[in-house]
Amino acid sequence: MLFLWNNVGLDDSDICKAEEITLAASGVKEQDLENIISKRIDTLVRTDQLMIIMQERQRQEEPDILAIDEKGKLHIFELKRWQSNSENLLQVLRYGQKFGRYNYDKLNYFYQSYRHGRQDQIELAEAHKEFFELSNVLNESAFNADQQFIIVANGLDYDTWDAIAYWREKGLNITALIYRIYRLHDNLYIDFDPYGPIPDAPKEHESGLFVINTNKTYMPQAYEEMVAEKKGSAYYDRKYSIQNIKAGNSVCLYHVRIGIIGVGKAKTDYMIKDVNGDKDEEYYVSIEFEFLVDIHEDNWQDKAVHAWELNNHFNTSYRFRQTVFQLPYEFLDYIKKRFQEKGVKKA
Repeated sequence: MLFLWNNVGLDDSDICKAEEITLAASGVKEQDLENIISKRIDTLVRTDQLMIIMQERQRQEEPDILAIDEKGKLHIFELKRWQSNSENLLQVLRYGQKFGRYNYDKLNYFYQSYRHGRQDQIELAEAHKEFFELSNVLNESAFNADQQFIIVANGLDYDTWDAIAYWREKGLNITALIYRIYRLHDNLYIDFDPYGPIPDAPKEHESGLFVINTNKTYMPQAYEEMVAEKKGSAYYDRKYSIQNIKAGNSVCLYHVRIGIIGVGKAKTDYMIKDVNGDKDEEYYVSIEFEFLVDIHEDNWQDKAVHAWELNNHFNTSYRFRQTVFQLPYEFLDYIKKRFQEKGVKKA
């Protein structure tokens, strides 16, 4: 997210979220975006993590970029050019079927074509060794032994994100490189997070699942009020984090050292109330819970969806310490499934 910092250094200094817009609202043609991303896609890759071996050639059915990591895994990048629906991701699967069968010699051919015009001639294996500073050349059989698919998609593109979650559930190694478009005054800004094969590198996006911490550490009983009044709150100097949640966003309550105790949708944008006589020190959103643990039952803590369950299932390392943060949208169905398995009834 991008924030505008107003009145820096003054008592009324504050930040406000920049307006994020869709491609259509920006007035930019999809072809223009395709051209600039294709032209600069090499800058979107963490070159300390990935070595580029090919970029798309004209009039060829090829992905936008091919890269390999230190272990020889092939990373296939594709810009989402089409209208959103899950079937459109079959394009990148066709690339996988085609390029996934290529052996070292074929990859070396692409690499030599990519380096065309350079005076120094070097084989892919030797270039890979130098690039990653390895002691020995990687065995040719290790090149392209596995593949990773990366869809370059808009952070507001909900359908594509859901489709990616579907294919990942089916066991496909696919993730997203998210771009966002902002309007500030009369200027357009495009934000990218460089991609690399490191845990949690694919970033959360605006349609993600918001997690609200119940503030057990500093206000041990606050969670009881949140559950009773069906809301998610933040207080005092942390209150502003609630402002990012809008009506209709998926949200859940996380209780420190226990786990997620409820999940649903925000019914409202943030609202404000007093806390123990302190004016306007609670920001909150009303929540229509789909699942909510009954905290008055014996051993209710066992019915929470624990942080370690999520991290183990998705092979991630989220810390669950922030007042408000986001998880990828694909976590939502798993949380609901675990609530059902633990016997938590729909609210």
